[in-house]
Amino acid sequence: SFTTGESIDTTRPRVSSIMPVNGAVDVSVTSDIVVTFDEVLDASNVAEIVRIYTSSGDISGSYSLVDNVLTFTPDNPLPGSTLVNVRAYYNKFYDQAGNRGYTNYYYSFTTETLAN
Repeated sequence: SFTTGESIDTTRPRVSSIMPVNGAVDVSVTSDIVVTFDEVLDASNVAEIVRIYTSSGDISGSYSLVDNVLTFTPDNPLPGSTLVNVRAYYNKFYDQAGNRGYTNYYYSFTTETLAN
């Protein structure tokens, strides 16, 4: 027996890593946040895939997606001595076959203390 044609991709994409890592402390306030997925994503809604925020609200910045790596670059340095939350919303990221993300991902890290 044999098959012809290509197999259909039904695998839902997942976050494979986020830098800085979950629970990191003393993270530089000039850090970018990099989210790596396990497959190439559809780039049509890149700014909606990941939310970066603190208890004071969302952090403004720009997003770029190259293949399976999404990078968030803050417009300004991150606030010092602050818990920064990173959320990837499963219903906002899709692979190139149209499969929706597997689950929501929640990460956080704390920025460095700045000298007065």
